[in-house]
Amino acid sequence: MGFSEKAGATALHPDLVYALAFSQETLPLESTGVPTRAALVGVWNGERGLAVVILRQVEPPTVRRFQFDRDITSLEALDEAVVQSGAFAGEFGFQMDDPRYRDLTDELREERFQKWEAMRKVRKARARRSPFAEADVPARSASGSAGQAAPTNFDGESTRAILGRVALVRRGSRKALARILGSY
Repeated sequence: MGFSEKAGATALHPDLVYALAFSQETLPLESTGVPTRAALVGVWNGERGLAVVILRQVEPPTVRRFQFDRDITSLEALDEAVVQSGAFAGEFGFQMDDPRYRDLTDELREERFQKWEAMRKVRKARARRSPFAEADVPARSASGSAGQAAPTNFDGESTRAILGRVALVRRGSRKALARILGSY
């Protein structure tokens, strides 16, 4: 049908959205059994178009992006690509709602756009902080010696906090700048 899974941006500019539709329900995919939602978008910049179907797994949160392969150089071709996008999503078992976007009121367009934004974003699940986490971090001396390990965030990446006073800096005043640097 002319779709292939491709990595790429899923961010949209609201003025370029031509068609936007969502699956009416969450379904488990046959291949994975994971509950998934679908969305399709048609974008037109005045010269070229793009049609994309995304599948958003609920848990673990994952987005798969399928792009229409053929060049879209007219609104008629974009209309056809949107219809084929709906059929492509239908192959996974999804029933899509009406993809018309430009005919909607501003409020309904904004609501649909925000739904797309929420669906396309995948955030890492944050680990719950253990009440014993402080015991795992070595204590720092008042001088904050450089030989000690830095605390880590939830993803295990090193973090450092810098606390200090900020004084007003005026042109030509090296004294205030020295106070700022001295507090770090």
